[in-house]
Amino acid sequence: PQFMIEKVGYGIGKGDLEIPNVLRVYLGSSEDESNSRIEKTDRNEYYLLETNLDDMNPEYFDFVEERLYEAGAVDVFKIPIIMKKSRPGIILSILTPKERVATLEEIIYQETTTIGLRKYPVEKSMIPRTSKVLETKYGPVKVKYSYHKGQLLKAKPYYEDLKKIARQKGIALPQIYQEISHLIYEESNTNKE
Repeated sequence: PQFMIEKVGYGIGKGDLEIPNVLRVYLGSSEDESNSRIEKTDRNEYYLLETNLDDMNPEYFDFVEERLYEAGAVDVFKIPIIMKKSRPGIILSILTPKERVATLEEIIYQETTTIGLRKYPVEKSMIPRTSKVLETKYGPVKVKYSYHKGQLLKAKPYYEDLKKIARQKGIALPQIYQEISHLIYEESNTNKE
């Protein structure tokens, strides 16, 4: 289990053995003891599903990805690889909660050319995050805030909101991003005081 190390002790035995006669002991507090110094994270049971594809029309990947997300995938990503006979291919990887594995497997078999896949249990940890709407001169922008050990670590505007503003106002996306990021920074510093 995860715990906060408070002390470490070492001991060396007196016996003459073929292997080192050394002991190391850790003393600490576990999360179960409500030690607030330990970061609370989202630790659920997830699976990583993977398959290698070298014979699928690349135009289909967009549709497959949409179906997987709609069915509960947490993350879908594609990695370019070189397969046997030097054929270019793709590793299709899907991160999913354990309870969605069977549903996503079915979609993978129906919508891709694969005849098999790999699945691995994985542990995913995430720092706490929230989102809120920031009022700007361009209109409302949703902002994601991430925290670590109770401190604001990251704040980032939602890309889709920025893209919408850039199109509506005819302003370059990098300029909108910079202005909104500056507002987020000012707002975050104001809230510290």
